[in-house]
Amino acid sequence: DIALSKDPMGERLWMSLIWQQGEEFIDAKTKTVKVNSEASKTALKFMNELVKKGYTTPTHDYDASQQAFMKGESAIMYNGVWAVDQYTKEVPFHYETTNAPMLFSKKFTWANSHTWAIPVQANNDPVKYRAALEFVKFLYGHTGDWAVATGHMASTKTALTSDAYKNAPHRVQYFDTATKYAHMQPRLAKWPAIGDKIQEGIEATWLNNEPVDSVLNNLQTDIEGMLK
Repeated sequence: DIALSKDPMGERLWMSLIWQQGEEFIDAKTKTVKVNSEASKTALKFMNELVKKGYTTPTHDYDASQQAFMKGESAIMYNGVWAVDQYTKEVPFHYETTNAPMLFSKKFTWANSHTWAIPVQANNDPVKYRAALEFVKFLYGHTGDWAVATGHMASTKTALTSDAYKNAPHRVQYFDTATKYAHMQPRLAKWPAIGDKIQEGIEATWLNNEPVDSVLNNLQTDIEGMLK
């Protein structure tokens, strides 16, 4: 089951399938857009096949998709690592995890990161800035604790290879995602708006039967305009 309604999970799968074909849909450095490429179309048509053949419920949002899995109504759920420890505690059955499915020649899957930012203040206070930096340094140094307690992948190799992390439930099953397969989404200031636009567009193909080609062509034009 995949959350394909009002949720970015479908967008993340679509991006992953493009990368697995060795393509990019947006080059963040050159701001080149290839949303309507053949790889993009192949990825989106495949996702629509999953819907048409009944492998997933297109009207499920994240909560509905999650509940279907936790109740045993769906055999597999496409989800992120943040849910691992929750399911370990709450599902009434034994379950397993694995790296995302690799369907094409390249091994990639969607990833993003949590980022701490310290805003610039009108009246700088060096003491407060130092305190903020020390706090962020402490958090970074304890990223392994956070990863073990949540299911997330740690941001340091030291934490990833620690016994505490490797011995936590399921971590070894998706370890290659953290070290080999993770592909970051485009680093663009306008990415949140672009991501929302993509999600809205591709959802229309399985929720409203909008043609794949026209949806991607419209997205191509819209995103080119957003990046100018």
